[in-house]
This record gives sequence, structure tokens and C-alpha cells, in this order.
Amino acid sequence: MSVIRFAPFRCLCLLSLALALFASSAVGEEPSPTAEKEANVIRRTTEFVDINASWPIVGIARVDDESRAFVTGLADRFEQEIEALAAEPGVEEIAHLFPYELSISHEATYPSPRVASILWNIWSFTGGAHGMLDIVANNYDRSTGYPLLLEDLFVDPDLAVLQFSKAARRVLAEPDEGSEDGAGIPDEMLMAGTEPVEDNFRTFIVIPSGIRLHFQPYQVAPWAAGPQTVDVSLDELQAAKPNPEFWDAEAPAGETSKP
Repeated sequence: MSVIRFAPFRCLCLLSLALALFASSAVGEEPSPTAEKEANVIRRTTEFVDINASWPIVGIARVDDESRAFVTGLADRFEQEIEALAAEPGVEEIAHLFPYELSISHEATYPSPRVASILWNIWSFTGGAHGMLDIVANNYDRSTGYPLLLEDLFVDPDLAVLQFSKAARRVLAEPDEGSEDGAGIPDEMLMAGTEPVEDNFRTFIVIPSGIRLHFQPYQVAPWAAGPQTVDVSLDELQAAKPNPEFWDAEAPAGETSKP
């Protein structure tokens, strides 16, 4: 098990909208038989918004359509809401903050022949001390294009969540040698953000060695510490009975897309 500690991010909380868009954009098409790994890009600059967003093309029709609807939906909603704000009386007081910014980036990985994972970073700035960052993760069965849930990946998903909690607390409680004072994460934040409930661990991707947990800013640590990431190995998750169909030691672990 390992932990990756990110540098601080400057980052409007769009997470609820993002999850709603994924829920509403699902389509029932069959996966494409071939896949060219590339990305589509949205670039919009007006007096009021600066939007830079991309989504991967993994060659599975259902996944590609869902990703396109997700990104374009977020971009359209952001632009509409900011333009509506700019039309309100008294906006002159914040006019110096325009254009407001939205950036949607992704990393698509293929940890095994059966799994495609997409990690989304949604950064927005609408004034204030810093922007906002939301992290969204999706895992898909490459043979069907349908999302993979914890109950697909583990025979006992509740036990998997319990193991996630134990692993995250153990790793994140360690002192941060990279910080100026060597202090770790505040116990109160860590314990609350790693309670063994599924909602605390909904942001994860499959990796060849197990599961990578992603925590939202402020979930387990102060903003200045950045979002936290913890890898949990299959060995640690054996009690939850991981489904071996979704992990393969011979998978092309290094195959990624980072437009």
C-alpha cells in the first residue's frame, strides 16, 4: 500500500452536478470493436468565462457518449450560470473577477483487459481566496461499457469499505515528511472523512495492484494539504473477495491517456 500526497490545488463545487450528469447521460449502446485512444477538447473564451475541457475517446460507444455528455453538460451549465450572473444588477462590483474559469481534465487508464477507468479533475474559479476542485472517478467493464460498482468488484463490498477505511487511516495518519513541521493530517478531519461508509469511498479507480482511493479537498485534510490519494493492494482486500475477472497481472498497466 502506498500514498500519494499532492501539492495544493487552487480550485465552485460542481460535484453534485457532475454526478447527476453521469446518472442522466447513460445510454445503452454496444461497445465499439476498435479503439483509438485520443481526446476531444472544448475551448470557450468570452468576456465572462474561460472554459478549457477535454474528455477521452476509449472506443466504447456507451462510455464515450457518457463522457461527452458529462463534459459538455458541465461546460454548458457553467457558461449559462455565469452569463446569468453577469446580467444581474450590481455585477459591476465583481466585474474585475471576470472571466470566471472552468477546467476539466482527465486521465484514462486501462488496468486490465476488462477495465477502463477515467479520473476527472474539475477545477473552477469564481472569485474568493482560491478556486474549487472536485474529483470524479468512473470505472467501466470494457466488454459491456457499463459502470463497475463496488458490488461488481467485490463479493463483500461492505467489507471492502471497512478495509478502505482501515488502510486510509493507517496511511494518512503517518507524519508528512514533506511538510515544514512534519505534522500529519488533523485527527478529527481524518476520522470523519474515512468513516467506513460507502459515500466516503465513492471516488476510486481500479489499478493493476488493487484500488486507488481519491479523497476530495477538505474531506480528510485541510485545503493546504491538497487532495489525498491512497493505494490499497489486493492482498489487503482478500477478505472482501475481489472478483479476479477485473484484475489481470498481464494487463498493460502503463497504458494511459492524459490530454
